Amino acid sequence: MQRVAATAAVVTRQRQQQLTALVVGAPTHDDLVDPLTGLQHPPQLDAGWVAAYRRLQLPRLPKALRVFGWRLLHNALWVGARKMHFRPRNECVCQHEHCMSLSPVPLQTLTHVLLECPVAVDVWGWFLTLWRRIDPTTTVAASSQLLLLDALSVAVVSLPLQPLWTHLRLLLLESSWVGRGDPAKDMTALSADAIKHRFVAIVKQQVLNDWQRTKHD
Repeated sequence: MQRVAATAAVVTRQRQQQLTALVVGAPTHDDLVDPLTGLQHPPQLDAGWVAAYRRLQLPRLPKALRVFGWRLLHNALWVGARKMHFRPRNECVCQHEHCMSLSPVPLQTLTHVLLECPVAVDVWGWFLTLWRRIDPTTTVAASSQLLLLDALSVAVVSLPLQPLWTHLRLLLLESSWVGRGDPAKDMTALSADAIKHRFVAIVKQQVLNDWQRTKHD
């Protein structure tokens, strides 16, 4: 009985030490606090990029456009500006005919090939005119914040039409990206009319697929 009592006393003392060790006081220095804002948990849920990534998760958005949108937001598209240190010069500049006639030829950057190139300006002007027929109250404009970074708000596009806007915006960006041309793959740059034709053809095919699904499903 004495040995049992001694063992129990040791176990009880060890248990008390463990419980005491679990009580942790406040650290002398909290290294979790943001040094800029002084907040322990940055308010990232309200950040604009959170909504942009959430819109890429729309169930009806084709997988190819979701992947393209993610690569665009991560600046992971393989433009000429990223290959200029190890690829020939003719693969790193804009391939459209008007830009090739300039001196110097503009470097192929995301902003240039998707927004600033004369072909891109023509395509976006056509698309925004079409969108204003869909939503007459819209205030969209060809800006990098809206078209590339997806800084969208209800004041720009009404909430019920935002999924459609996201789908069509990404499709036109993807069509412009495909039509940029790539000498390494023997792909010639498409004209503005060819990019518009590709965009309309894909939209028609998607509508036809939806219609056939409702007939047979």
